[in-house]
Amino acid sequence: MLAPTLTDGVVTLRPHRPDDVHRAWEQVVDPESIRWTTVPVGLTLADEVEFIERQPKGWESDEEWSFAVEYAGRYVGTISLRNEGDRRAEVAYGAHPDVRGVRVEGRSVMERTVRRLLDWGFEAKGLETVVWWASAGNWASRRLAWKLGFSFDGTLRRWLPQRGELTDGWVGTLRRDDPREPRSTWLDVPVLEGDGVVLRGFREEDAPRLVEGSADPETQHWLAFLPRDPGPDYGYAYLETAREEYATATGLRWAFSETVDGPLLGTVGLFRIRLGDGSREAEIGYWTHPAGRRRGLTTRAAALAIGHGFDGLGLDRITASHSAGNEGSRRILESLGLRRTGVERGAARTGAGEAVDLLGYDLLRSEWPYAEPTEPRIVGERVVLRPFLASDVPRIVEACSSPEVQHWFGAMPSPYAAEDARGWIRQARSRADVVRFAVADPADDRLLGSISVFDLEPGRDGELGYWLHPDARGRGVMTEAVRLVTSYAFKELGLPKVKAAAAVDNTASQAVLERAGFRHFGVERLGTTTRAGLADLAWYDLLPTDVNLG
Repeated sequence: MLAPTLTDGVVTLRPHRPDDVHRAWEQVVDPESIRWTTVPVGLTLADEVEFIERQPKGWESDEEWSFAVEYAGRYVGTISLRNEGDRRAEVAYGAHPDVRGVRVEGRSVMERTVRRLLDWGFEAKGLETVVWWASAGNWASRRLAWKLGFSFDGTLRRWLPQRGELTDGWVGTLRRDDPREPRSTWLDVPVLEGDGVVLRGFREEDAPRLVEGSADPETQHWLAFLPRDPGPDYGYAYLETAREEYATATGLRWAFSETVDGPLLGTVGLFRIRLGDGSREAEIGYWTHPAGRRRGLTTRAAALAIGHGFDGLGLDRITASHSAGNEGSRRILESLGLRRTGVERGAARTGAGEAVDLLGYDLLRSEWPYAEPTEPRIVGERVVLRPFLASDVPRIVEACSSPEVQHWFGAMPSPYAAEDARGWIRQARSRADVVRFAVADPADDRLLGSISVFDLEPGRDGELGYWLHPDARGRGVMTEAVRLVTSYAFKELGLPKVKAAAAVDNTASQAVLERAGFRHFGVERLGTTTRAGLADLAWYDLLPTDVNLG
């Protein structure tokens, strides 16, 4: 008896033929096939000829209904239903390596294949239930079963035989009347980029870096739940844990680095995700590899994760916690606008076993990205320096669209839109190496401009940057703002020096610096880009001894 021919218009399920031998052999000797199936190692072409000749016998005995899979005119895999009796069957499938991941109109070739087989099994063979098995760790098979509506019923330890060994097995079922669609959420891992940091999915080569970061003494001290002596296998176990969280929509972890292809510099994730009908919330957590510390990367990575939590997952609330004494983590959370919610006394332990308090934080969707920052409100005679607000966006757009700002800031988006303004505020709020103030009118709190101190790294000089709204010019507004912010930089941030620069033709900006006490110390040829092209840059600096700090 031969298999019938089935098709969905893209893939065809048909009887095996002698001319399938070479591609069928390529499939069974492929490393992924050997890793996840029970095919013997070292099969020859002769063995594959015997396999193909044997397929009609399964049909004759009614034990296994197997098909060759054809796509684009050639063999691309084998699929079957193994008759378990009493209207039950097991689905089994394998794909040639060159068709894995190939999609046609939104569905992979193998998804189309299994769908067509299941329809036939339920209709033509009267099946009530089909069972799916896979070795634990075969994520491609598990995701395909999930797409088709199979339940995931857990892991059976040391259950599936494979070349003389018993491996852990995953199992699920699909019933005749079940919808052929996912019954749960599987979280995709988007690549998120912004402000010099990239969040990406994990790769196998990240495993050693995960071990290094987890074993670092500083990480070990503050994250006592990590294994005390993580060995080489820990990195791979971490990857499996992350994949399980994606599959069950309970967590979303990323590696962060400086480029998409760069080495892992830390991890950030949303954990204990709740996406039900009630409150949609998650907890944010992170740690940093020693090579990524004290560069502001973790703060920026956490900001991207929070933004995805609110904008991508639709969360209402994000929580966090840190052990008392972990000042680095405190600064990250507070710079991102999370608010202290309470203290659980003695609820955490350090790596040394010491019981310490656990400090809780949270952030609501309505507070992002304009959460209350840590910058103070500085009041002068003609201006107030304060955090940026959502209501400032229209004035930011007006200022950054003005001909003067557009000319001197060559990298400014053009046209400048409200989303550019919101992203600009969010970027500054997510960075630990920048303090950015809105310059506002003390009479009505109307935005007049912006002033920032950046490059805030220990032992380094800060650098000043600013712009003004057109209707605030010529009133001494920015001169006072520069004096206020440099005083703050020296007294509160402890900076040894503040530098600033302006294009040599931007005489108005240079006049502001000179009135505020800055001294000209040199010219950097072709050091900046205006809308007219490269331009020389005049550099100024200011020391604490140059001003009266009071």
